[in-house]
Amino acid sequence: MVKKKSSPTAPLHFHGHRQRIRARFTQQGIDAWQDYEILELLLTYCIPQKDTKIIAKTLIERFKSLPGVLDASGEDLTSITGISQNGAVLLKLTKSITGRYLKSPLYQRETIATPQAVADYLSATLRGNTHEELHVLFLDNGNRLIAAECIHRGTVNHSTVYPRTILERALHHHAAAVIIAHNHPGGTCQPSSADIQTTMAVRRALETIDISLLDHLIITDTITFSFKQKDLL
Repeated sequence: MVKKKSSPTAPLHFHGHRQRIRARFTQQGIDAWQDYEILELLLTYCIPQKDTKIIAKTLIERFKSLPGVLDASGEDLTSITGISQNGAVLLKLTKSITGRYLKSPLYQRETIATPQAVADYLSATLRGNTHEELHVLFLDNGNRLIAAECIHRGTVNHSTVYPRTILERALHHHAAAVIIAHNHPGGTCQPSSADIQTTMAVRRALETIDISLLDHLIITDTITFSFKQKDLL
């Protein structure tokens, strides 16, 4: 019995589309792209055998925007049909890389002249988190960044642990000044009484060793509150 020769496998329709959107990105960047188109391209690098446009649109429909997708938890991401654990890791990694990218210039510039550069980095790091985090930036006497650390995850309150920990880390880094920041997940940007107490306690602790508290930033999903800009420091 003579076996029939199998015909060559026809190329899947989306393979050519992938080449076109990659070429479009290479030639034009993504400034004019819609959110789902950015996700569509990104997902091609972890989903080899599916049309990623449908998955990208589903992600935007569920999480409302590109930042919403990147802020989503791994569990929520994998609940979307077509998003595997690898896909969720890629999306979370993309957000983390963005934070690292924004952080790098803080180390390279001569001074941190305005709260905006710090707010941009901290917003990328803290915005969208479902839990509270307390971050500290340690600066030298020229307001150049020495180090940035997360010193607490969980509910941020006026516990004396924070002033002591911040003071110890400031001494470790030989810092001359400090900026602290924490997020209010899904809440108001206005400081609570506990936030104000924490700020004053940290400032008093740092003043005992001649270290300045330059600002305390509160990050929400849409806005940043600066103690310095509101004349609370």
